[in-house]
Amino acid sequence: MKKNINDLRKKFIYRNSYYLFSMTIVFMFFYSILILMNSESLYTLAENMYILKFILPFIIFLAYLVSIKYSVDGIKFVLLEQSKRFGIYSLAGMTSKMFAKLITLELFPTLAISSVLGILLGSLYSYLILHLLRIIFNFAGIYLMLINTKIMTHYFALLTIIIATNYVITYSLLKKKDIKDLLYANPIGVSHFKNKKIQLYRDFIMVILYIFVGAFLIKYAFLKNTNISLLYFIISVGILGICIYKITSMVNTLIYARLTKNYTDTYKYLFLNEVRRYWRNYRKNQCISTMAIVLSCILLFISLVVGYSYKENIAKEAPFDLVVSIDSNEVNFQKVINHVEEKANILNELQYSIYKNIMSDINENFPEQFMRLSDYNKLRYMLNKEPIDLKKDEFIIQVEDRTVQDKLENTISNERLVINDKEYKQSEYNIQCFPFAQSNINGKWELIILDDSEFDNSILIPFRSIYICKFEESPNAELKNDIYKLINSSSDIILEYRPKITLKVILKEWSRLNGLVGLTMITIIGVYIGTLMLLISVSSIALYSIQDIKKINYENIIYSRIGWETPIIQKYNKYRLLQHYKITTILLAICMVIVSSTIYIRFSELFDNKYYIFLFSIIAFTVYFLFGFGYILNTYSTINNTMESTGYE
Repeated sequence: MKKNINDLRKKFIYRNSYYLFSMTIVFMFFYSILILMNSESLYTLAENMYILKFILPFIIFLAYLVSIKYSVDGIKFVLLEQSKRFGIYSLAGMTSKMFAKLITLELFPTLAISSVLGILLGSLYSYLILHLLRIIFNFAGIYLMLINTKIMTHYFALLTIIIATNYVITYSLLKKKDIKDLLYANPIGVSHFKNKKIQLYRDFIMVILYIFVGAFLIKYAFLKNTNISLLYFIISVGILGICIYKITSMVNTLIYARLTKNYTDTYKYLFLNEVRRYWRNYRKNQCISTMAIVLSCILLFISLVVGYSYKENIAKEAPFDLVVSIDSNEVNFQKVINHVEEKANILNELQYSIYKNIMSDINENFPEQFMRLSDYNKLRYMLNKEPIDLKKDEFIIQVEDRTVQDKLENTISNERLVINDKEYKQSEYNIQCFPFAQSNINGKWELIILDDSEFDNSILIPFRSIYICKFEESPNAELKNDIYKLINSSSDIILEYRPKITLKVILKEWSRLNGLVGLTMITIIGVYIGTLMLLISVSSIALYSIQDIKKINYENIIYSRIGWETPIIQKYNKYRLLQHYKITTILLAICMVIVSSTIYIRFSELFDNKYYIFLFSIIAFTVYFLFGFGYILNTYSTINNTMESTGYE
């Protein structure tokens, strides 16, 4: 009985352990996404949350594409691992259709086991994502339905599609290529590395150049703060990827592409010579995989960081519980106030106007909108900030974005504001930077604050009326639409109509919930896509390390015949596998420290707990470590199982 269990384990698990582990992770993605898709309580958070339902199937499609990649790997590995048996079948006249059916049946037990494991891990993974969302967004009342008829129907439909895909892929491979080519082709070509020093110098110069260009683009993107900034940022990410590729190439060249030396460490000597023999393919695989792993971990990390920083983003968009802004000078807010008091208790409120100069042009470097100092100080009081004193010939500038502040400091340094031949100098308070929904309600990021006496002449006239209030308890998000309907249906609120009236209502609770929608989507999509990319990258290293299993088996036979015992051969195989991940792990750790430290230094004020930045960095690195550790274990078991099947232990 025990022998039968061991034989079954070797046949269904050890033989295809790479495929088993990969497909288990893919099925984990499938099942966790299906759980989130069918969790109706998630979509009640905000009115736009239903969009997530249309995005999650896209991730399922990506996971399906990944499964095709692993299907190809699994099929080729089955062909190579059982080459003798399939060779005999081929000589006996077995057709491509018969081979496709046979190999699909060979992989079916592995798929069945991985699908069951996928259900278990998918349930756990969906709970981990839910827990992360609770930490990041502080919401409660979301419950997951782990299993129901709809989820299981979709899940087994995906399983059926993958089985059918396996058959189609197998048939396509065998139809296009003779079975003997697949069985005996050597996937790793021998190559030799030349001109090591020249290549190192070229890579070093290119890395320095790319770093300067990337840093310039990132800085320019943040300074300009325009739509094209996203393009610059994307280009800089591409440049970062090229830098990682080049640095990985340089490190591998320095470590492995050296002249043959005598090493007292036998393992190191053997591995270095193996790398030299297959240098071109080894270098290409390691560089591409490392680049993809680093970018995937950074994407996973940034997705968590962006989600957690939502509080500061919401504070910028809606620092007050309610703001009503109407592009008109004469507005009676009393009807709005009465309606609001029916829904919530008002703790504090403020009505004020925004002014502009119509008599003459102002220096283009200065803001175009103005606000009274008294109103500004009341607004500061509502935000728990100290009041500011100004002289009649002084001004300050209020902004709500650091990049705008930096831009203004560079452009108006030591310049005086001139309005109708009257000069104003900057106050000692200079530029104030904090959010109060300024860009939303005023249409501009910048605002000039002057003493009240300067508004009593004709050079500055009011053109926008604003009402702000804070509540004892936040009302329902529906209040925003209620106010819109009230203003649009009343003729005694806006008393001065113009050809174009801009109406803006900002309700903090509505902004929080709908801001939550976008950031939740960014976090969920980033986590899934980042993890999928990480899975592909880590598995490519694992597959490279065992894809020529015949060569590994042949070398193990040689080691056995020269006197190595089985434990020593196994120890060397473990050493080989670890070396494939060593440089990648070190470079990833360095990159994660640099990125997380940069965000900590530059953006730590955006977080309630700034040390969460490093926590999210550790989480991203841990995901990589778990994938890498899993693949090391299953590839190691594959090599050992092949060793045992040869009978030379």
